[in-house]
Amino acid sequence: MLALAQHVWSGGETHYNSLVGAVLITIVLYLIHVGVNALVRLPHRAFSLSFAPSLILLGVLSSATFHPDNSVSFVYSAVVACILLSIVAMAMKLLSDYAPCETKLHGGTSPLSLVAWWNYALLAVFFFVTFCMGNNDRYLHSTLSMEHRIMDGHYESALDVSSTDGTASMTMLRAYALSRQNELGERLFEYPVSGGSQALVPSGNVHTMLMPDSLIWRNLGGYPRADVKDVGQFLRKLQKQGIARPCVDDYMLTSYLLDKDLKGFAGEIVRVYDFRTQQEKDEELTAIMKKRKKLARLIGEQEANDSIPMPKTISPSGVKMKSPDELPKHYREALVLYTHLCSSRQLTYANSATETDYKEFQKLMRSKRKTKAEHDNALKTAYFGTYWWYYYKKP
Repeated sequence: MLALAQHVWSGGETHYNSLVGAVLITIVLYLIHVGVNALVRLPHRAFSLSFAPSLILLGVLSSATFHPDNSVSFVYSAVVACILLSIVAMAMKLLSDYAPCETKLHGGTSPLSLVAWWNYALLAVFFFVTFCMGNNDRYLHSTLSMEHRIMDGHYESALDVSSTDGTASMTMLRAYALSRQNELGERLFEYPVSGGSQALVPSGNVHTMLMPDSLIWRNLGGYPRADVKDVGQFLRKLQKQGIARPCVDDYMLTSYLLDKDLKGFAGEIVRVYDFRTQQEKDEELTAIMKKRKKLARLIGEQEANDSIPMPKTISPSGVKMKSPDELPKHYREALVLYTHLCSSRQLTYANSATETDYKEFQKLMRSKRKTKAEHDNALKTAYFGTYWWYYYKKP
């Protein structure tokens, strides 16, 4: 939270160093305690009250509220801090008046004396107050933790953070981390995802907090001139300009899957994976050569070759088309689903193992439970992590 506050206040120009920050904050807060202790004479039984202003200020430091426009505010925590500090000030005044009349301590002030335990209890109360004042937004903390790990290059570690949460920003971070490991089509739906294709890149309400957006744009190969309204259109533009990185093929295919557009996915995947058999390749090549030879008699050999190009073996992002044997898990699942759901299809895919799993999924889909909640839980327990579960999941 401190790192994010400094990042926002400095406009991203400076970065928080956790070691230096911890040392400086501890020294300053301790000096505040020393100053309070010098100004107010408290009885031994309430000595820990002199730490209260420091702990309240620490609560304010970690309580920043972050808004969509990237601004930071402490209004709520500042009001709470003023109220608490007023109460503490009044308590100190009353106790300082009582200090001269304090009865003799039995057992002294040793670390295990009754007086010490009174102070430990008082400290614990204020530690709890500090905790309650801090920003306890679980999703924000998880997102920040993921960004820190990604910036350090610990992609697998970032994927392990709060793997049961699925905000759109987390989906974007997971997609980036998986893309860096070439596993976007293999594992994305093993995590909760939301936001559709727009969650793949920074746009609208999908944004990073600490991590620069430039990491994601560089991974794709180019920067947008304005806010990205259509992810697929932006990715296609990168491909047409010839600046797309190889991972853009997977981003494009994944964008169709996130939008549950199976026809668009099938139309795109044949541009990335070569589904032709060797016989079909040979027949196509023979047909092209015959057409070239026939046309060459009329316009010349070079002109005929230019007019009738060879079959494409390069994907839109400029890499060699892959074999269907290399299809990652989610692509296989989507193709099996496409084959079953679309009667007029341009591609028929068969994979015995995936087909068997899909039939079991359908059997469980049609099974009956006492309640819809029980049915959904059974389906999620058995098939969460597959594209099928995501496709049939209700928004």
